[in-house]
Amino acid sequence: MGFLDNAGFALRRHLPAALALSLLAAPAWAQTKDAAAPQTTTATYQDWTLRCDNAVGTPPHKVCEVAQTIMAEGGKTALAQIVIGRPDPAKPLRLIVQLPNGVWLPSNAILALDDKTTVTATYKRCVQLCFADAEIEDKTLAALKARTDPAKLLFADGTQRVVELPVSLNGFAAALDASLKDTAAK
Repeated sequence: MGFLDNAGFALRRHLPAALALSLLAAPAWAQTKDAAAPQTTTATYQDWTLRCDNAVGTPPHKVCEVAQTIMAEGGKTALAQIVIGRPDPAKPLRLIVQLPNGVWLPSNAILALDDKTTVTATYKRCVQLCFADAEIEDKTLAALKARTDPAKLLFADGTQRVVELPVSLNGFAAALDASLKDTAAK
């Protein structure tokens, strides 16, 4: 049975592990006085979802990311998830790719706009799902925002067969701009 036939997996929250751990590890008393405000907000921009969390810390800050879940034909099975965000506002944006177990780890995951513009995400961990990540350069972000044709997500399955999934960029620029604005506004 091939990778795509066996790709039925439950997607977990798409926050990077560092963000999730920082939210869980923060003491309850460190929350802001506006505890009634929603801790998590989401908005949809065509094929992309913007998600923001109020992170506790000194000072408290907002952490936002944009995500797209790539579904199998028929839309019932998630094949991959792509997330772009930053758990720390002082750090550069990162690409996080979430794939099911069974990928060929030495191949990494590649987000390709064309032969020259790519981001190679290195696998960091596999538990029930595999996560790869990479820093995204400003020029690559600009190319993603300007592009109207789909990008490609490339990775190899356990049999070393290359899998190529289309990544819609419909709504990406608006979602990313909103993400950066929300993060800057605290």
